[in-house]
Amino acid sequence: MQTRDFIYITSELVVGFVSVFSNSVVLAAICRTPRLHTVTNVFMGNLALADVMVGISVTPCASLSYVGLPRSFYGCVFINSILLMVTNVSILMMLTIAIERFIAIKEPFFYDRVLSITRAIFVNIFVWVLGLSLGMVPLAGWNTGYHEVEYCEFRDVIPAEYMVYFQFFGVVLLPMSIMLLIYIYIIIIVRKHVRRSNAISEHFQGKPVHDHFKKDVKSARWLSMVMLLFGIFWLPIYILNLLRLFCPQCQYSLSFLLAAIVMSHANSCINPFLYAASNSRIERAIKEMLGL
Repeated sequence: MQTRDFIYITSELVVGFVSVFSNSVVLAAICRTPRLHTVTNVFMGNLALADVMVGISVTPCASLSYVGLPRSFYGCVFINSILLMVTNVSILMMLTIAIERFIAIKEPFFYDRVLSITRAIFVNIFVWVLGLSLGMVPLAGWNTGYHEVEYCEFRDVIPAEYMVYFQFFGVVLLPMSIMLLIYIYIIIIVRKHVRRSNAISEHFQGKPVHDHFKKDVKSARWLSMVMLLFGIFWLPIYILNLLRLFCPQCQYSLSFLLAAIVMSHANSCINPFLYAASNSRIERAIKEMLGL
């Protein structure tokens, strides 16, 4: 085994372990702490669950594919589709939380009346079904076509057209664009609210108003950071996919490709720290659970 191979596989295993452990801690803290049983945290927990699945399934499958396993066409398509499935769930979950934050800030009375934990759970189930279904498109037929596989490799079974036109433009870029528009709208609402609140506070001698609104805004800021980091961590691999389709003669090193792959998987390790940083209750629950 070459040094590059050892570094890549070790990096994948480390990323997988950190992702499973850190996100499992967040999930456990939310599940065992009654005061954390809110609609937002149900969605947040589902995002953490998707990140757990990255560590459990995606990083091992990426390592297997790197060493050329399995040596069957449909087996190779399947393990390379797993990454797409879990990634789709994460993206759709971020879009769901963005919509939930938008409703909470724009229509708080409608939010309190309509959204419940039970309905949030059903939404989570729908997101998983939709995300997994979109990731199974290569298994359904959009692949490079059946052929004998002696060495399993992502590019040999998943076409560039699928990765760019369907996965990047349709499943990634479209939801991210919708989320961006939502956050721009939220910023506009927040600025109007701040001006209105300042006027009210002056009238009531500086007493704070609308604490619930401030919590909603803080949650929206947290998710915008999650979205920003997702884009940063996944940008290199999608740039390479674009080059693969539109500039097949362009050359780049295997080491750069492997670094981009590990970087995309490492995104799942970042979110738990954002959860704790943005929510003092989650941070406190984690510390209590770990005895810190």
